Amino acid sequence: MNSKEKLIESFFNLLSVKDFNSISISELCKVANVHRSTFYSYFDNLYELLEEAKNYAVNYFMQGFDKSIKDDEDYLTFDILVQYLSFIKDNKNLYIAYFTNSQILSSDKSLDEIFKYIIMPISKKRGAKDQRKVVYTALFYIGGITNIIKHWLDNGFKESVEYIASIIVDVRNSNKDI
Repeated sequence: MNSKEKLIESFFNLLSVKDFNSISISELCKVANVHRSTFYSYFDNLYELLEEAKNYAVNYFMQGFDKSIKDDEDYLTFDILVQYLSFIKDNKNLYIAYFTNSQILSSDKSLDEIFKYIIMPISKKRGAKDQRKVVYTALFYIGGITNIIKHWLDNGFKESVEYIASIIVDVRNSNKDI
């Protein structure tokens, strides 16, 4: 494991026991067993590390899916959502930190990947003729799903993963273009 990976893993470990705002660079470096200069060779600040950690977590999560799920025409199924929501719940401190600080973090690169590799190809397969409408509709759904997840997280995951997944599927089923 290289130093950058040690910092990210140690960051996840600290997030599992502390709030993001309680973590210092000195503490992180001590846990990762690296010098502060090593931290600064990879990141300008903890917010940059938070963004990198979120992308790392998303990539790690996506590796767990079979290729067949990525190519599945119905990519927003109950089973896929249960896996995704369970991942968020299992990594709640990362997502709490991310949502709390999202206004100062860079734009979400994973959104571009969702459009490029999932939404646009599937909408073309389904015969959607107005791709601009697909983009706006997808943004509407992604924004809604993000806010559902944020609300669920803010309320301490009171509802089950399955309940939240069923809400998202019900809303998704109201429009078959995306």
